[in-house]
Amino acid sequence: MMIDSQLAFVSPSGAAQSMVGTDGTDIPFNNVVDLLGSGVGTAPANIIGTVSVFGEDPGIGQVKPDIQINVGTSFTTGNSATPEFIVQYAADQGLAGNYQPSTWYDAGGTGTNAVANLTAGTVIRMDIPPTPPVLHTPRFMRIVMRPTGSTHVTAGTISSAYITPARDDQAQRYAARNYVVA
Repeated sequence: MMIDSQLAFVSPSGAAQSMVGTDGTDIPFNNVVDLLGSGVGTAPANIIGTVSVFGEDPGIGQVKPDIQINVGTSFTTGNSATPEFIVQYAADQGLAGNYQPSTWYDAGGTGTNAVANLTAGTVIRMDIPPTPPVLHTPRFMRIVMRPTGSTHVTAGTISSAYITPARDDQAQRYAARNYVVA
């Protein structure tokens, strides 16, 4: 599978990002995905002469890409942490805000994950959620790891996380067939 570096939440891809933090603190992945594709701090081009702030909802449409998160180093915890991976969106602040993300809004997540299941090489998949009602046209997207309550992860890394336009794995390889070859 070819991966576009502009669709990666961990940059550079393959350089593990630590998920160790303090109790109850969100840990954002180190790269923000710009849905416009030009990068945080870049002004959008004028569209037919009209200056506007770009935004779109990537969680709707007929073809829905998904997100794949790859665990690098196994997670551990000393206080029963069950982290959740959450997609967040933010609007563009425009020229006055130097084209930076505004307030981040939670859009959807994986649900809590037992640390025992987050071993090296684990693949976590999730759909790209639609934007929350309070945010109509986001430009920026990121993922955060949120431990439950006042807990934290004592070890663990994410080796890569990216948007996949289509899954190319063989998840159905061993599924029962509805035909017989004679």
